[in-house]
Amino acid sequence: MNIISPAKVSFFSILVSVFVLVVVGRASGLGAEKRPHVLQTKPNILVFLTDDQDFSSMDVLRPDGTYLMRNTKELIKDQGVDFSRFYLAYALCCPSRATYLTGQYPHNHGVLDNSGSNGGYQALDHENTLPIWLQGSGYYTGHIGKYMNGYNGGGGPFNLPTQPPGWNEWYSTLVFSKFFNYELMENGVKVQYGSDEVDYNTDVLTGKAITFIETQTTQEKPFFLSVNYIAPHVEANGEFPIPAPRHAGMFSNLPLPTPPSYNESDVSDKPSWVQALPLITDAEKDVIEERYQLRLESLAAVDDGISAIINKLEKLGELNNTVIIFWSDNGLQAGEHRLQNGKRQIYEESARVPLLIRGPGFPKGVVYDDLISNIDLAPTIVDLADAKALKVMDGRSILDLIAKGSSEWRKDLLIENPLWEYRALLTKNYIYAEHDYDKDGVVDDKELYNFVADNCSATPDPYQIESKHADTCYDQMMQAMSERAERLSTCSGRTCK
Repeated sequence: MNIISPAKVSFFSILVSVFVLVVVGRASGLGAEKRPHVLQTKPNILVFLTDDQDFSSMDVLRPDGTYLMRNTKELIKDQGVDFSRFYLAYALCCPSRATYLTGQYPHNHGVLDNSGSNGGYQALDHENTLPIWLQGSGYYTGHIGKYMNGYNGGGGPFNLPTQPPGWNEWYSTLVFSKFFNYELMENGVKVQYGSDEVDYNTDVLTGKAITFIETQTTQEKPFFLSVNYIAPHVEANGEFPIPAPRHAGMFSNLPLPTPPSYNESDVSDKPSWVQALPLITDAEKDVIEERYQLRLESLAAVDDGISAIINKLEKLGELNNTVIIFWSDNGLQAGEHRLQNGKRQIYEESARVPLLIRGPGFPKGVVYDDLISNIDLAPTIVDLADAKALKVMDGRSILDLIAKGSSEWRKDLLIENPLWEYRALLTKNYIYAEHDYDKDGVVDDKELYNFVADNCSATPDPYQIESKHADTCYDQMMQAMSERAERLSTCSGRTCK
């Protein structure tokens, strides 16, 4: 990493120079040698993570005409980037979070489900993860909120510790998602919260984040803070999330979106298990709609929390020395392709989620449509912190994309579900998937969707309605994509590039 001595040039001139290099380099395609994170000191790193938030929720409007996530969207207004094609290597909570903590595809980190012998908290090697690497680079680390399914604060069938290594401060939700009447493990002590309005989970987590920041900004060490909200996930053992009382009813009159893929009438082109799904009834639609409305209402408190934390950073004079990352661990189906509440899938509603990054030296309000994955989060954070990863990471630092431009960035991504035996290759214009249900090495079902018009089809299919896998015009391309997906499904490190 190239660090410019503060004795030679002021911080302001560094920031301006890097900004010019980034913008001019991207516009000209020439690239830039300087990284966007050149600072006098290492930046603070703040990560916001939501649970089950789909990409489309970012554009929902409140009754007053403003965006639901208006404060979150403001992150990139003066200094930040919206990555509009951010996909998950495996669209499920624990595998996705394990990828964030390791920079690895699921086939390498081994967390393949939310529970069971190869899933959940106990399946991850907690002795070698991102926070440990950052501590080695001088960071003070903190976790607030949901961690991984199966974390219970110690004991249980796996004799788990009260908290995993690598975290200086730890305030974690126990067992599963609850908005009221829940326990937090707070630095080794279980603390019970009740049903009063002040106990609302999202607001409590926000308050702890603010306290952490207030304390740490008086210290010499930079901090790494991961704030993991449970919204908009459903309440434990229930069908719906619970919004903060101040937001209850905000979206009660908002109809459920019904894109062309909703309750798809003809699924003969889909995998056999989708073909077996019945059409969604009116009664079932009412349930999906109510859950949709409550999911949005629960996100309003997240947006309040992000605003409060950003305001605190600004008041303390730390905002311009803090890199902020906002993302979600997976999306959620809401009737698309007849899936009433699914995830794990290759479909856009499951695999594509929001990603915003704001920080010193980042461009202002830029939207990138390059293919980014959660395998890239850990490499980016390690790069920002000038840290050393203690295991081989499969992703790349997003700072390379910003500094060098799209021409040197990846052209495809693997989306996989080793447990359910599918693998898919995503490019900017296509996604191709192969399903092997009985794990015998023989492909049982295929899917191919074209996001743009091409020589074989004059009609783009952004909603993934008609799989083109049976169209012989695509045979040569599918063969190449199949071979590439097979290589990536066993890749590690550089071979994943």
